[in-house]
Amino acid sequence: MKLAYSDLNDRLVEMLPELKDALAHERAWYEDEEPGCHVIYGDYLNPLLAESLTSEGHEPLLRRAFSLLEELSSSDDYRVREVVTDTICEYIVDRPTLYSPAKLFMGAKTADLCKSTEVDPREVEDDLMRGPSPHEPKAS
Repeated sequence: MKLAYSDLNDRLVEMLPELKDALAHERAWYEDEEPGCHVIYGDYLNPLLAESLTSEGHEPLLRRAFSLLEELSSSDDYRVREVVTDTICEYIVDRPTLYSPAKLFMGAKTADLCKSTEVDPREVEDDLMRGPSPHEPKAS
C-alpha cells in the first residue's frame, strides 16, 4: 500500500483509534485546513508513545504504533519518512528512557531512521571545542 503524505493523519487514526477524539478536536480548531503531519504526530503520537513506553500493559498499542512507523519509514516519499525521522525519532532518541524500550518494537527501517538521528557525544564535544566557524558572522 502506497501511503500519500496527505493521508498520514487519517492513517494515524486508523492505526491508533485511541487518538480519534483528540484529532477530531484538533481538526475542528483548524476549521477548513488539515493540520500538518508533523504537528499531529508530534503533539499526539509522541506523548502517547512516551506514556506507553514508560508504563506497563501497552504492548498491543505499541505494536500498532511501531507498525505504522515502519510503514511510514518504508515509504518512497521522503516527506513521509521525514515525519518519522524529524518528529518521532528525534523525540525518542533524545530520551534514553524512551529509546531503549522503543527499540524492542521498531522494525528495521524505523530503527535505521532513528539511528541516523543519533549524535555521537564526541562530535558535539569536538564542535564545542572548535568554537564558531570563522565564516559565521560575529555577534554584535
